[in-house]
Amino acid sequence: MINQLHQHRLVCVTGPGGVGKTQLALTAASRAAAADTFPDGVWVLELASLRPADSIADALATLFSVSSTAGMSMTERLVDYLCTQRCMLVLDNCEHLIPPVAKLAQLILRDCPGVTLLATSQVPLNVSMESVVPLAPLAVSDIDAVPPAVELFMDRASRITVGFTATGPELAAVSELCRRLDGLPLAIELAAGRMRFMTPSEVLQRLPDRLRLLRSPDRLAADRHRTLRGVVEWSYELLTPSEQMLFDRLSVFRANFGLADAAAIAGLPEADIIDDLASLVERSMVQTATVPGAAGAVTRYSLLQTLQAFGAERLAARGIDHDAHRRHAEHFLALVRDGRAAVAGPDSGPWVRSINAHFDDLRAAHAWAQQSDLTMALEIVAGLADWLEFQVSAEVAEWARQTSALALEAGRDLPDTRRLIMRCLSVAAAGARFSGDLHGALGLVDEALSVYSDPSDPALRFPLFIRCEVNLYLGELSKCIEVAQEAERLANLAGDVFREKLAVQTRLLAVSYGGAHAEAMAGAQALVNDPHSSGIAKAWSAYVLGEVVMPVDPERAGQILEQVLVDAERLSDRFLAGVALVSAASLRARRGQLHLAAPMFARVLEHWQKMGNWTQRWTTFRTIAELLERLGDATSAALLLGAARAETRPAQAFGDDAARLDTMSDRLATVLDAEQLATLFRSGAVMSDEAVFELARDALRRQDQPS
Repeated sequence: MINQLHQHRLVCVTGPGGVGKTQLALTAASRAAAADTFPDGVWVLELASLRPADSIADALATLFSVSSTAGMSMTERLVDYLCTQRCMLVLDNCEHLIPPVAKLAQLILRDCPGVTLLATSQVPLNVSMESVVPLAPLAVSDIDAVPPAVELFMDRASRITVGFTATGPELAAVSELCRRLDGLPLAIELAAGRMRFMTPSEVLQRLPDRLRLLRSPDRLAADRHRTLRGVVEWSYELLTPSEQMLFDRLSVFRANFGLADAAAIAGLPEADIIDDLASLVERSMVQTATVPGAAGAVTRYSLLQTLQAFGAERLAARGIDHDAHRRHAEHFLALVRDGRAAVAGPDSGPWVRSINAHFDDLRAAHAWAQQSDLTMALEIVAGLADWLEFQVSAEVAEWARQTSALALEAGRDLPDTRRLIMRCLSVAAAGARFSGDLHGALGLVDEALSVYSDPSDPALRFPLFIRCEVNLYLGELSKCIEVAQEAERLANLAGDVFREKLAVQTRLLAVSYGGAHAEAMAGAQALVNDPHSSGIAKAWSAYVLGEVVMPVDPERAGQILEQVLVDAERLSDRFLAGVALVSAASLRARRGQLHLAAPMFARVLEHWQKMGNWTQRWTTFRTIAELLERLGDATSAALLLGAARAETRPAQAFGDDAARLDTMSDRLATVLDAEQLATLFRSGAVMSDEAVFELARDALRRQDQPS
C-alpha cells in the first residue's frame, strides 16, 4: 500500500463491506503522517454521513476550513485552494457517491499536482491514473500456521473474555465459523463478541440459514450489502427487545456520541440505558473510543457504517424513523441554542469546539429538517449565526441560502417564521461578506429586511450588524456609524451583549479610520474595562483597542495583540485570530522590523487562504505589497499593487490606506522606469487569484531565506 502511494497519485482500496478497507487506509495515512511525507498534512473525509444529494465539495471545504468565494463554485474554490497544497486526502466509503467522487478526483488529479488521493470503496472509481488495490478477506486455512481469520477471532474473543482458549472440537468450531463467515473481519469480530455468553459450538449451531450466502465468494461479490446484512441480522436477533430498540435509535447518529446523547435519542434517563448500551458494546454492535475531556477522559460511542444502515432499516420497519430523526434534530438544535449562553459567558470556546465535533450530526439534522420541518431547519441555521462569526463556514452559509429560499417558496407568513427567515438571510449575508462578495452581502441584507421589516424588533440587529461591517469595508464610514448605532440599540434591547459590543467595536473602528483617534481610543478602553462584557466580547474589544492605539503607542499595541492571539485560540475564534495576526504583523512592519514581519504575513496569508476570507485577504495583499517595496522587492510589490487595484470584489483601499498606496506607487516610480512599472501593473491586473497568492507567498519566503 505504501509503495502504491509513492508511485500513484490515486489509490483506491476496494473490497466488500466489513473487509477492513477503512482500517488499512487509516493505517497508511498514519504512517504517511508520521513520515512527514506530505508537508501540508494528511486529511481524512468520512463520506458515509453524506447523501447522494449532498455536496462533497462543501464537505471537503468544511474539512479544510475553506470558505466560498464570489464568482466561484465551491468545487472551483476547493480546487483553487488545493492546487497549492502538498497533502494526502483520504476519501473513505465512496461507494454510494461514485459519480461525484470520480468527477472531483479527476479535477484534483488534473489541477492539484501536490495532492495524493487514497479512496476506499466497494467498487473502483474508474478514473484515469487510478491504481486499484483489492482487499481480500482473511485467509481461513493455512497448513503451516494458524490462519489469519482464526487468529483474529481468538484475539478478539480473548479481549472480551479473559483467559479464553479454544482447543480440540472448539478450535474446529472456530475454524468452521471463520470459514462460513468467509474471513470477513467484521463478521468474525461480531461472532467473537458472543464468547462471553456462548461457546463457539453454540454460536455455530445458531447461525441462521441465510448466512450460507457467506460461503460463496462469487455470491458475496454480487451482493455485498446483503452479505453484511446477514451477519448483522444474526447478531441483531440475539439482542433483547430493549437492546434492539436502543440500537435502532442509535443508528440516527452520523458521528461518535456520548452517553447523554444516546439517552436523549432514546428518550430515557441515562441510568435506564447504561446496561443495554454496555451490552451493545460487548456484542460489537457499538464501538467505543476514549478521548480527552474537560474533566478527564470520556468514552465516545459509534456504529460501523453497515450497522448504522441496518439500524436505519429497522427504524423504518418499526415506523418510528420520523420520530427518531426528530429527536436527533431536536437534540442538536438544543446544542446550537446553547450558543446564546456560551457567547454571553466567560468562555465560548467549549461550545464552538462542540459544534465542530458534532458537525456531521448537525449536517444530518439540518438535512432531515429541511425535508420534514422547515421551521426547525431555519432554527438550526439561525442558531449558528454566532458560530459562523468564529469559524467562517461556507457550508452553513449555503444552508442559509437554501433553507430561506425553501421557506419563502413555501409562503411561510407567520411572524415568528418570517423572523427566522430574516435571520437565515442574515447568515447568508455574513457568508457573502466573508467570501468577498460585499455588494452581494448588502443585497442579502436588503432581502432580509424586506422579509421582516418591523423596525422595533430587536431581531433586526443581525442584518444591521452585517450591513454596518460591510459599510466599514467599503469605506462608507458615516453610514457604518449610523447603522452600527441602530444595531447596538437593538442588541441592547435583546440583551445580546455579544452583538451589542460588536456593533460598538465596528463603530469605533469607523471613527478611528475617519481620523478621530482620541475618541476611538477612549471608547475602546471603556469597552475593555466593561465588567459586563462576555469573554469573546472582551477579546474583540482588546483587538479594537490594539488597532486604534497602534499609531500612538505601538509597544502597548503589540502587548495587547499578543494577548488577543492567545485568547482567540482559547475561544476558538478563527476570524479574530486572523485579524489580530494581521495587526501584529503590520505593527512589526511599522516599527521597521521588516524581516520579522515577513514570516508573520506568510502565516496571515495561509490563514486567510484556508478561511476563504477574501475581504481580509485582499487587504493583506495590499499591506504585503508595501512591505515588499520597503524590503527592496520592487517587482513583486508592483505586481501585487496592480492586482490589488484591479480587484473589484472586496473593498478598495480608502483614507490613509489609499494614501499610503499612492505614496508607495510614487516610490516605485523612482526605482522602475515608467514602462517597466506600467507593464508590471498590467501584468498584476490580469493575474488569477491563485497566482496572486503564490506571488505573495513566494516573495515572503524569499525574504525569510538567509542571505
